Amino acid sequence: MKKSTMILLPDTISILRDSDDSQLKKNVQEFNIYFRNIIHPFREEYDVRTYCDYGMNLGNCWRLSNFPHDIDSFDFEIVIWDEYGEKIASKKSRIELYDRSETDEEHNILFFGDSMTYDNRYIQRIAANVCNLNFLGSRNFFGHIGFDARGGWSFTDYFEVNKERFGVSPFLFPKGIDNYLGDADFINRNKSKHNLDYSFAGYEHHTFKEGGLYGKGGSVYTYKNGEFELYLENPEWELNFAKYVKRHQLEKLNTVSILMGANDIKGDYDTFGEFVDKYISNLEKFITSIHEYDKNVAVIINLPIISADQYSWGIQTGNAHTRKLYDFRIKCAAKLILEKWDNKEDENIFIGPMLLCIDPENGFPKNGYKSNMHSESVEIHHSNWVHPNVSGYYQMGDAICGLIQKI
Repeated sequence: MKKSTMILLPDTISILRDSDDSQLKKNVQEFNIYFRNIIHPFREEYDVRTYCDYGMNLGNCWRLSNFPHDIDSFDFEIVIWDEYGEKIASKKSRIELYDRSETDEEHNILFFGDSMTYDNRYIQRIAANVCNLNFLGSRNFFGHIGFDARGGWSFTDYFEVNKERFGVSPFLFPKGIDNYLGDADFINRNKSKHNLDYSFAGYEHHTFKEGGLYGKGGSVYTYKNGEFELYLENPEWELNFAKYVKRHQLEKLNTVSILMGANDIKGDYDTFGEFVDKYISNLEKFITSIHEYDKNVAVIINLPIISADQYSWGIQTGNAHTRKLYDFRIKCAAKLILEKWDNKEDENIFIGPMLLCIDPENGFPKNGYKSNMHSESVEIHHSNWVHPNVSGYYQMGDAICGLIQKI
C-alpha cells in the first residue's frame, strides 16, 4: 500500500438536526467527527484544522451541536499540518442537514451485521430519532425491533454456513428450489419459546410443515408424516436475497443497512490484504443480490468502527493482536469502501459514517486495574476490545439517523 496520509471522510455527510423551536429545544442532537478515527497515521503532534462556518474544533473532534436552521447544507474541510507548518493532507466534504420528518408513511428497514447489530442499542437509538421506521428481519427483540445479525459471524459465514452451527445463514438457499423452509436441526434446537441462548434468542419458533423442504447436514429433505425423507443430496447452495425476503415475508423493503468487518478482516501486516479483498468482494456480492431483488432498495454501507485501547486487547487476546493492527486493517477497508462506493447514491448505495462518530476514548466500557501486583495505584483502561458501551452505540446510531431521514 502506498504510504500516504489517509483522511477517511465521505464526500457527503447527512446529519439529523434538532427541532427549531424558540420556546423549547426538542429532539436534541449532536454529531461528532473524531480525528483519531479517520486519520492514518494519526499523531498527537499534528495540528488538525477544521475549516467550516459551523460547529467547534475541540482538539480531539469536530462537534456540531448548535445547528443552523437558515441553511440546509454547508462546506466542511479537514486539513492536517505538522509541527513545522507543513501541510500533510486535506479532505473536503459537504454537510447536509435534515429535519425529523413527522410522516405517516412507514419506511421498512433491515439492519444486517454481527454482534454490534445483535446488541441492538444503536438500532434503538435510531428508533427514538427517526419517525415511522418499521424494523424487519428474521430476528426480533422487544416485539418490534427486527434485524438480522449473528455474533462472531463474518461475511464468509453468511455465504457458506448451510449446516447447523450456532445458527445457519438465513440468506443461503439450495439452488433451483423455491420453497425451502430452513434448517431442520436449527429449528429443532430453537423450539422452546424460552430459549434465550445467544445463538437462538429473538428467532420465531417454527413447527415443521407437512410436505415442506428442509435442510439437514447440507442436504435437502421433505417432511412427511413426522419424518424426513431425502429430497436432494448435497445441492449447490447460493446466497439469494430475494428468497430471503420471500421466506421471511419482508416485502415492501425500502432500505438495508450493513455493518460488517469486525470478524472479516484478519491477518498480520503482511497477510491482511487478502482478508480485506475478500470482505470487499463479499460486500459487493451481497449488494448485488439485494439489487437483483429490487434495484430501488437503498443500501447503506456503514464504515466499520475502530477498537478500544491496547490494554483491553492484551486482556482479551494475550499477545495475539494489537489495537494498531486492528485499526489499520479497519481503516484500509474503509478506504476501499469509499473509493468503490462513495458518490454512488444514483445507484441507491450510501455511505454510513459510523467510523467517524464513535468516541475512541469514552465510547467503550472501562474498568479499574491495579498498575501491578505491588502497587496501590489503579489505572482506568477499556475493558472490551471491540464492543462499545451504551454511549458508543448511541453515537453509532446518531451517525446514520440523518442518512435514513434523507433516504
